[in-house]
Amino acid sequence: MNLKITCICPDLSALTDSTLSDLVDRHSDSDIIVFPEYLLELAKEPTKSFPKQLIFWGSEIDLNFNKTKVSLKGDFLSYSKQKLTPREAHLKPGSENICIHYKNVKIGLAVCYDIEFPELVPEWRKDKLDILIVPAATETLLGYERVNRCASARAVELGCAVVTSHIVGETNNDLLGANVGNHNLYLPSQSLFMNSERAAILTAKKSGDVIQSFTVDINKIREQRTLTEETNPSL
Repeated sequence: MNLKITCICPDLSALTDSTLSDLVDRHSDSDIIVFPEYLLELAKEPTKSFPKQLIFWGSEIDLNFNKTKVSLKGDFLSYSKQKLTPREAHLKPGSENICIHYKNVKIGLAVCYDIEFPELVPEWRKDKLDILIVPAATETLLGYERVNRCASARAVELGCAVVTSHIVGETNNDLLGANVGNHNLYLPSQSLFMNSERAAILTAKKSGDVIQSFTVDINKIREQRTLTEETNPSL
C-alpha cells in the first residue's frame, strides 16, 4: 500500500482566506496534506471539510500553547508542541504524543524542535509508527539543518518514514520573521530501501510557494522490521 504525502508552503506574500482550501482541492489525489508550523498564524483555518484526507493545517498560538490543528474524516484534533525554543519561552509546553490511525497506518506528529529530542523517541517507538510528520519553522540554515539531520536519525532508529515540511518566506509576524527551508522525506537505512530515491537535504528556499510530494510504501516500512538478520536499531 502506498500513501501519497504532499507538503505545501504557499507563497506567504499572497495568502488569502481561501488559499489553504484551494490548495487542498488542487491536491485531492494526495492522501495526506502537510502545511508547515505556524501557518495558521498567517492564514485562516478552513471551515470546509475534507473527509477523505488527513490534513495537518500547521499551528497557531492558542491558550498559550503552540497548537497544530489536524483534520481527519471531517473531525478536528489539536496537538501542543512539547519542546519550546527560546523565542517561544512565553508559551506553555505540551506533554502528550499523538498517534493518528489513518487507512490502518500509524502516523505520529513532531512539531519542529520536538524532533531534536531523543527522549521523545520511546513513545514513538511504543506506537510502532509507520510515518512521522514534522511541520517546522526555521529562521536560519542551521535551524533547517538541525531539524533535518535529526529527522533522518529518527527514520533510522524508529524504522519509519519521516516527512519534514518547512514554512518559507518573510512575514510581519513578530514570532516568525523570515524563514528558510524546504520539504524532505527520510526512510530507514535498510536493504528494502536500497534502490529507493534518497532524500538529501534539498537546497533551502527563502520565498515563494514550495510544494513537494512523496510516496511512502507502507508495506516496505513494515516488512523491514521483520528482517531480524539485518542490523536494525528499530527492532
